[in-house]
Amino acid sequence: SGEADGFLFFVMPYVKGQSLRERLAREGELPINEAVRLIMEVVDALTEAHAHGVVHRDIKPDNVMLSGRHALVTDFGVAKAVSEATGRNTITTLGVALGTPTYMSPEQAAADPHVDHRSDIYSVGVMAYEMLSGRPPFTGATQQQILAAHITEAPDSVSKRRESIPLALEQIVMRCLAKRPADRFQSASELYSQLEPLVVSSTGITPVQMPPTKVKRSRVRMAIGVGAMTAAIVAAVVFVRARTTTAPTSAAIAPIQLTFTGRAYRPILSPNADQIAYFEAPDCAPEAKCRVLLVVQETSPRGTRHVIDSGEVRFDAWSPDGRRILLLHTENDQERHSVNNVSGDEVVHSINGRVAWTASPDSIFAWDSVATHDTVWVRTLETASGAPRDSFPFAPAREIFKIRASPDGHWLLLDYAGTGANADSLTVLTSRSGKVLDTIPRGGFGGVNEVSWGRRSDRVYTLASAGGTFSQIKKQHIDRNGKRVGAQTVVAQASMFASLEGDAFVSVDFGAPQMEFWTADWADGRDRAPKLRLAYKTTAQASGGISYDGESLYIYEQRGIADSAGRQITIPFAGGAPSASAINADNGTPALSSSSGDELMDGSVSVEAVQENGKTVLRVIDKSAHKSARELATTFAGSGQVIVVSNSQFIWRPKAGSDLIVLDGRGAIERRLHWPDSLEFNDKIPTPDHAALIVVATRTFGSKREQSLYRLSLTDGGISLFAGPLPPQGRSFIVGPWSSDGWLPLDVHTTGSSTLMRVSWPAGKIVDDGASPLRHATLTYSFNRLRASAMLTRRRNSDIMFVRNFDPDDR
Repeated sequence: SGEADGFLFFVMPYVKGQSLRERLAREGELPINEAVRLIMEVVDALTEAHAHGVVHRDIKPDNVMLSGRHALVTDFGVAKAVSEATGRNTITTLGVALGTPTYMSPEQAAADPHVDHRSDIYSVGVMAYEMLSGRPPFTGATQQQILAAHITEAPDSVSKRRESIPLALEQIVMRCLAKRPADRFQSASELYSQLEPLVVSSTGITPVQMPPTKVKRSRVRMAIGVGAMTAAIVAAVVFVRARTTTAPTSAAIAPIQLTFTGRAYRPILSPNADQIAYFEAPDCAPEAKCRVLLVVQETSPRGTRHVIDSGEVRFDAWSPDGRRILLLHTENDQERHSVNNVSGDEVVHSINGRVAWTASPDSIFAWDSVATHDTVWVRTLETASGAPRDSFPFAPAREIFKIRASPDGHWLLLDYAGTGANADSLTVLTSRSGKVLDTIPRGGFGGVNEVSWGRRSDRVYTLASAGGTFSQIKKQHIDRNGKRVGAQTVVAQASMFASLEGDAFVSVDFGAPQMEFWTADWADGRDRAPKLRLAYKTTAQASGGISYDGESLYIYEQRGIADSAGRQITIPFAGGAPSASAINADNGTPALSSSSGDELMDGSVSVEAVQENGKTVLRVIDKSAHKSARELATTFAGSGQVIVVSNSQFIWRPKAGSDLIVLDGRGAIERRLHWPDSLEFNDKIPTPDHAALIVVATRTFGSKREQSLYRLSLTDGGISLFAGPLPPQGRSFIVGPWSSDGWLPLDVHTTGSSTLMRVSWPAGKIVDDGASPLRHATLTYSFNRLRASAMLTRRRNSDIMFVRNFDPDDR
């Protein structure tokens, strides 16, 4: 590009974002709508290039950058190099096989001297095939094998690898992969025109005209996402004008998609709706230890800033001027707040308890998180932990969940938390003197739902569950005296989790979650964490685990509601091709390794508790001898928990009461053991010698909680500390049986993470295997005695949608 002080320099534009390769490596197959959109943008770029006589020759995911909301085709270096080397600036070139074998067209692989723009169309087909199915059509041990496959082999239909692909899209992709250039689309513009009808918005709706009549509010699309890290199940991002009177003709509100990672959740809008802060599951390698990202992003496509790299922080609120954010930290079961600049620099720590912004960006409200306290303090940021500047009293009926000051600072919304799972919650409108002016009724899940002022102090918006899996945004007018005027009216519908600010809101749109099955082998090194291997992934409903012998991974997959039987996927644990078979009443399903207390570690004996006439009957199933179930002699009143110690000893732990009842092999009571109320009984497993129980329990003393493993003798009832303490931030669970060499795997849950640990028998030595690399997903472990394990993960697939001007009165 130029020379400066004797140095030659070359300038290229900087593209902020990630490559398509990085996204595919992280997610595998993409949502179909998203894949079609990205393919169209690549084809659009090639239309421009081909119009100027340039053939790219190296279309592949590595050369497609995802920046903002667009795909950018990069690296025309191969095209330029060929043009310069041959001295020809045309789209046909000398016979040179340049490019990447996996994505080469047959004529490119054969070094045909007449390669033209239709070669790029073939490469687009290969890339589209990979985006839709998770892998390219041809693979091989060597580059020569891949090149030969492009020339000689017919690819499997892409729908064979992913059944949900529409027929029209399958036909387009397979036509791109035709061996003969004449059988493909003859131009990029032709391909673009074929893809265009397939595009729909990521919410599954397209703008429609609304007739001048009453509009029926309906649920148009429902998508369910499950995740241990999210605060609510969300669905149905449907934005329609919803009024009970005749409305003029108007287009439906069109949502804008703000994120495209499939990993964004829990968004909160800034007061002027020009920024959002949200959490994002990071892009980590399987063995990496990584933490959740708190991201601040403009609602217009002007870039993203990563603010906090931490899994221990919860975002609470924006300052009124949008320059600072309020963060909630949890440390040793204690909560504190900090006020941070948007850049991420910490400004000041606030006092413990609940905190909210006033109408001024330099002061905060602070109050105790208990219903008995009767004062809310106003503190300046500079003296957040010192003397209050002001205060106002209130008469609490329930715990205050949130305080929202009106834009002019005259009124306050005290958002009371609900008292039960389905309790109604009242938003109390008060003056700064603490006088209650009015109440605004709300339905739904208390603090999960949102309440916000409009752009002016004359209206309040609430988000409340409307039944099913979606919510309604309702508007309430407020007069000059802080009183309600008229009835609430529904102005829009949204996800159950959304953030309201003024005339805008953001919500989370969940696509089909991806199930992943990973295997790991702890047997290759006693004090070394294992390497993970991705064995299988699917967007179908699935479950599974490791067989008792450790040789196979079994997955039970249901591809649709009508497919009640489903199919069984069997994968060799050491690696290999999966095999599939139908599941029916004849073949059943194989038994999986389990850490359940109602089963022996080898799976030979299990006990089920059956309710009959208000009593519990224990039935023993001897699987090894193929005998029918036999009932134990003693029955119990009420429900409880059964623990199998051996073939000849069982334990019944009543739900009500703290005693454990030891039974012999026939079910007669041998003795009763007392478990103290001071130890919270969390999880348990018999010791390898069957002489005791190892119990994960929590001891509370003062304001601290400590979890450890205790040994309960089954002969004399003596209790002693076996190992610990464990990390105090969360709860610990036993996720597998004792291994053959005496190790017990534990899953220690902390805020935003899951850590695998092991404890040895009989020494009680604890080994920390590190935070689980499969972060921000619902984890289910399956271990067997050979120290092999499988991890089933249900990864969220969520992005953030933005709507401005949702209120018809503001349009």
